Amino acid sequence: MYFNNQEQPSTLISEGITKKMLAYGGVLMSTEIAFEEGVDGIHHHHEQEQIVYILDGKFEFTVDDITQTCTKGDTVYIPSNTSHQGKCTEKGRLLSLFTPLREDLIR
Repeated sequence: MYFNNQEQPSTLISEGITKKMLAYGGVLMSTEIAFEEGVDGIHHHHEQEQIVYILDGKFEFTVDDITQTCTKGDTVYIPSNTSHQGKCTEKGRLLSLFTPLREDLIR
């Protein structure tokens, strides 16, 4: 199955954060999340494992109370049911991969 990036709509998640569904199927999904500078993602957890690849920009990620600054090319692994949060310190985009897929993000 192919997903054309130009045909995928961006959805506003919250002020300064948009999501674009890139592809999904079976138990895997990928999304592109764009952040405006200074925007904090919500502190949360979910049953899915998640890998975040920084496409561009600069972020502070907190995973299980450990905070790390991440820039283009860095990767963050978030185990299942682990509390985490991201803060954008320089406008940027993330590629997020989830397994199993997150039904709540497809809707």
